[in-house]
Amino acid sequence: MDLNIGGTLFDLVRQCRSSAAQNDGRKGLKPNLAMRYAYQLASALRYLHQDMRVCHRDIKLENCLIDMTRPNASTNGGNLRLCDFGLADFLHNDSTADEASPERTTSPAAPSSGSHHHRPTSVIGTLEYASPRGLVANRKLFETAGDIWAYGVIVYALCTGELPFRHAMPSKTVELILQAEWDDGALKLAAAGSDAVIELVEGCLEKDIGGRMTVGEVVGCVWFEGMAGGR
Repeated sequence: MDLNIGGTLFDLVRQCRSSAAQNDGRKGLKPNLAMRYAYQLASALRYLHQDMRVCHRDIKLENCLIDMTRPNASTNGGNLRLCDFGLADFLHNDSTADEASPERTTSPAAPSSGSHHHRPTSVIGTLEYASPRGLVANRKLFETAGDIWAYGVIVYALCTGELPFRHAMPSKTVELILQAEWDDGALKLAAAGSDAVIELVEGCLEKDIGGRMTVGEVVGCVWFEGMAGGR
């Protein structure tokens, strides 16, 4: 394997949190760096979902390596490398399915009307990044929607320095996820009035997977305008 020098997004967010006092109280990354890494991760997911027809199923800060060997990486940012494909699998839906319906699966596991009372017996991946559907399904899900939810969690963390769904009690974390309840005020404050990033996170953290953004919509969102040629 290639040697990666620079740590992970988790390390970067932790460093920002620890130096918040010196950064006018900002716990998240600088806007240009948050956008850069969010776009690079979105590009990696686009390749997986659309080209390779693979779902990662463990998207999180710790699995995003940062290569800092490029020139001016300390100020302009490094290159993100998505790693740890131990839970990844090929999508089990029709290989000819278009981007508008990548969530279709051969084994649907829709949550029941009383799903807010359910407690998962096991979680594939990491709890704080799990989607509502991922918590209540009683089987592995071969779909892209869970990756997009986790991606929204990461974008929120990059901007605010906090995870949107986190509590000292795991059961409370589950409640927050199932209700899709997160602090939009913290994101608005961190985004400094940027409606584009708020719309992106809202689209990724949509409880109903039918209304959740696809990776194509993520890459083409307003926040990333002009990024394709200047990564």
